[in-house]
Parts: sequence; structure tokens; C-alpha cells
Amino acid sequence: MIINYIKLMRPKQWIKNLFVLAALVFSKKFIEIDAIVYSALLFIYFTLISSVIYVFNDLVDADRDKHHPKKKNRPIASGKITKNKAIFFIIFLVIIACLMGINFGLNVNLVIALYILNNIFYTFGLKNNIIIDVMMISIGFLLRVVTGALVLDVYISSWIIICTFFLSMLMALGKRRSEMIALENKASYHRDNLQIYSVKLIDYMLLICVACTIITYSLYTILEYESQIFMVTIIFVFYGIFRYVYLLLSGDGRMPEEIIIGDKPLLLDICIFGISCILILLYI
Repeated sequence: MIINYIKLMRPKQWIKNLFVLAALVFSKKFIEIDAIVYSALLFIYFTLISSVIYVFNDLVDADRDKHHPKKKNRPIASGKITKNKAIFFIIFLVIIACLMGINFGLNVNLVIALYILNNIFYTFGLKNNIIIDVMMISIGFLLRVVTGALVLDVYISSWIIICTFFLSMLMALGKRRSEMIALENKASYHRDNLQIYSVKLIDYMLLICVACTIITYSLYTILEYESQIFMVTIIFVFYGIFRYVYLLLSGDGRMPEEIIIGDKPLLLDICIFGISCILILLYI
């Protein structure tokens, strides 16, 4: 039973909350214990909040999820957890999240509130609007980065903000493409706008987001630092994005987080990128 409640919180999705650590790394605060502790607590806080959203979404989409080859196995859609129990679980998570929220300032909690509102608007209608739906998902990633900067009270480059937007658009579009591949003719039963999207259209938008992500990150490394050594990290960004796109286009409908977690070369690249950033920032 406990395993089903953990599954309901979607642990695979928690990787998205690592975006709150962007400010910790790029502001060089990773050498300060207090900054590490606050960022770690924020990660847990955001994980609780996002888990509430995931359970809420599963509750709302339970009937539609029954038409999805993978989502039909989710605890609520499969009937392993009743809707009433799911509601009580949401209340339980909200109470814990509120207790954690006391440790953070007003600005941080306001951004968290915006994140919750963004997801509510997404769940009740906007997720069925073509293009707007993926933009709403991207806004969620932006709010993660902004929250991480507010917790540490540090400057976050506008280039990192823009790069995050395009990178998250890349992941959101990848999610839509995976849904279309996995569901085929049944796609519209799961999500209304999937009958409007086409794989060809999504592929075109993916190419634009790939180019914009690499360009904006490259501009960040060039314009934000006097030393050119940070440009070395562009190599890892380039490989990681192209590896992700390769797996996405040649895959069998796996979700972006499943692609990232399940591919060793991509995970290794992400680890090397993170270590390289930390070592170079220590040097410059």
C-alpha cells in the first residue's frame, strides 16, 4: 500500500526539481554550508508541492488515464487507491508542505503560490490548448530557477532564465511527442489537443528549441564571464541535448524523464557537466 502512495507522488518526476539548484551552482554558493542546506530544503519543499500537484492531476485525469497504455497503471486510474484516499493524501502532503514553508520568506512562498496557480490553470483547461500547454509547463521550470535564486538572495543571469525556458520547452514538446507515439489513434481520448498536434509540427518546434537552448547557453558562457574557459561546458550541453533528441526521435514513446534516467551516456554527460561547472567556477 505504501508503495502505491509513493508511486502516486511520481518519484521519477522529482528530477525536474533539480532546477532549483541552478542558482546554487552558478552563483558559486555551493561552497557555503548554509546555502547548500537551504537549497536542499527548498528541493524537498518543491518536491512536496509538485507531488501534491501530481496527485491532484491524477485525481482529475483518472478517467482519461485509463485510455493510456502506461498511465492506466497509475494508482488512482487502476483503482489501487480510491479517490477519497487520494484526497486525504493530498491534505496530508499539504500540511507537511505548509510546515516546511514556514522556513522560507514571503517572496519564496509567493513564487511557490504562482507555481501552484500555474498548475491549476494548466489542469483546468490550458493543457488542452496547443502551444500554450507546453509554455505553461516551461513556466513551471522557470519558477523553480527563480525560487532557487530567491532562497539564496543571489543574482541569476537572464541568459540562464531564457535558456531554461527553451530547455524546458524541449522537454515539454518531447512529452507531447511521446504521448502521440505511445497512444497513436487513441491520443485524442487522453488529451484533446493531441488531435491538433502532429509529430511533424512537434519535430519542427523541437529543432527550434534545440538551436535556441544551445545558443542562449553559449551566450551565457561568453557574456557572463571574463574567462573563456567556461565555454568548455558548451560541449557537454551540445552532446546532452543531441543525445536526448536522438533518443526521443528513435524511441518507443517513453517520457522525457524516463529517457534521461534510463540512458547511461546521457546521465554520465549530465554528471560531467555539473562537475565541470563546479570546478571551473571554483577556478575563475
